[in-house]
Amino acid sequence: MSVDPNHCIHRCLLTLAPVAALAAWACDPNAPDDTIEADTPRIIGGFPAQGPVFDPIGAFGAPLDPSIVVATHSPFCTGALIAPNAVLTAEHCVDLLSEGDEFLIGFDGTNPDRAVGILGFVTESTISGGVLGQGSDIAVVILAEPIEDIEPVGFGTVSETDVGDSYIGVGYGMRDNFFSNGQRYLGQMDLLGIGGSNHALNVWGNFERFAAQIPSLGYPPNLTPEMVLSLFDLLEDYEATFGGAPGNAQTCFGDSGGPVMRLQDGQLTVFGVASATVSTTTQLCDWGGIYATLGPAALDLVQAALACDLVTAQGTCDGVSTVQRCKPPIEGGWDVVETDCSLFGLVCGEDPAGTLTCVPDPCEVLPPGGSCAGDVAMTCSEPGDGPRQVVETDCAAFQTTCGLDDQGQVTCIGASSCEGNCGGSSPGPNDQICFCDQGCGAFDDCCDDYVDACVIQDRIRIPGAGRRP
Repeated sequence: MSVDPNHCIHRCLLTLAPVAALAAWACDPNAPDDTIEADTPRIIGGFPAQGPVFDPIGAFGAPLDPSIVVATHSPFCTGALIAPNAVLTAEHCVDLLSEGDEFLIGFDGTNPDRAVGILGFVTESTISGGVLGQGSDIAVVILAEPIEDIEPVGFGTVSETDVGDSYIGVGYGMRDNFFSNGQRYLGQMDLLGIGGSNHALNVWGNFERFAAQIPSLGYPPNLTPEMVLSLFDLLEDYEATFGGAPGNAQTCFGDSGGPVMRLQDGQLTVFGVASATVSTTTQLCDWGGIYATLGPAALDLVQAALACDLVTAQGTCDGVSTVQRCKPPIEGGWDVVETDCSLFGLVCGEDPAGTLTCVPDPCEVLPPGGSCAGDVAMTCSEPGDGPRQVVETDCAAFQTTCGLDDQGQVTCIGASSCEGNCGGSSPGPNDQICFCDQGCGAFDDCCDDYVDACVIQDRIRIPGAGRRP
């Protein structure tokens, strides 16, 4: 799940804009409610988690300009170090990772003891469904350098026999209805149910007690209690209810990706990461938390990432010619294998079955720089864009035409653009005008590239493997 970039330009830590009950990345305080689609929960009712025993638990955050604000970083998610160079977190947390974001170590995520760069991440794309629609909401972030002086935590699975047991949730999120956040807190959370059950029934015990709470969710009145209840069905093997029992702490916005854990065989062990929570008309966060658990596909993802970093079991193109994949245990154990396709005069690409392998160059049909088929621009994918393929862009859909840029490359020309027009407006075809100023968001007349050209500028997406299309 992701946030409309025209409304959520940067992650804001102190705001909440839920859609009915399931809320997501916090964004602009003035953003409309429908800009939020996934969740970023934080610990309420917890206790400070200080000391080196908790240092494997860190935050993800963007660096700030110290000349403007007191804080050095803006933390937005939580993660757990599971290897010197690997951090376990939620998939929806990595969806907006950008170049320059870092893994933050220490109690205070706004002024961390240390910040480590991010190389990339891997996600699981074969599982679908779930409360957020993420399928397996698990991701592994690969760090740019190993952290050698902090002992990583372990990871494990939960089963029906664990229901009723107590765990500890840890995160950097909001701790009260006044949006206090940014520091690492912990709190007890009991396991109330696993995948295949219903989160709302796990918390409230029966349908009647759940139905009595529906008005506090703010859902449209035309939704029946049965329809609302179905929104909380937990995905078999991949979701569980932690918290919501009397005396438990409450996960909330910003704890996303944060671990729920306990000691196992003398080692701190992660059994799930914060995925979703509920906002009510009276409480910022309520009803415990929905945590992503390590089902079979998620467990494979984690084990492959620890062995192969950013090379996935499904395969990866290293440049144009080399195809790589992480071979599984049935082939002798997780390990990277690769083939130089250029030895056969081929490139890395997808065969008719969609499998990554060595294939004839699909871009051989194009002249250098691409070609135009009417108003359709046909170009070749860049080496870092995945499998080699012809990319077709219908310029007419953007009220532009196919043509050549100043470098002789095929592109859509005549588009209204904010490049060079920030703070003003941009004329386009058919006398249409769009704007590139601070007010365009309020008037809904921004040029399509306003965020990239005038706001985000040098914030480049971090590469991810196995990412959902």
